[in-house]
Amino acid sequence: MMILFRPLIYSKVFITSTKSVLQIEVAKRTGIVFGDLEGNFNPHNKITREDMTAMLMRALEYKEDSRLEATSTSNKFADENNISTYAIDAIQKATALNIIKDIGNNKFAPKKDTTRAEAAVMLYQVLKLLEEI
Repeated sequence: MMILFRPLIYSKVFITSTKSVLQIEVAKRTGIVFGDLEGNFNPHNKITREDMTAMLMRALEYKEDSRLEATSTSNKFADENNISTYAIDAIQKATALNIIKDIGNNKFAPKKDTTRAEAAVMLYQVLKLLEEI
């Protein structure tokens, strides 16, 4: 697939992170990442469990839609009222697909930072689902 580039969507990324600007732009243009409420990407910020899950599920949707269509989204978490609206469906599908689990006591902890171990497990589960490993 060829992606044609227009002016940068995240102009502040160029100033703060020239090493990853191309990858960030591609992720934005393909709908995998979105900015904050002001439209900034904030490349040096930590990533929450709900944001990591939402981005991975958007990437999975971009790559392979059919596996997500029949996924049950009836999972409920004790702290579901703390999950941002944009992430609820992604979290439910990721849980059903065994990409991510609760942290115990049926809590998701959506605003908690993702650990490196959690990110590695999530990436592994996505690659396994896509039969890449």
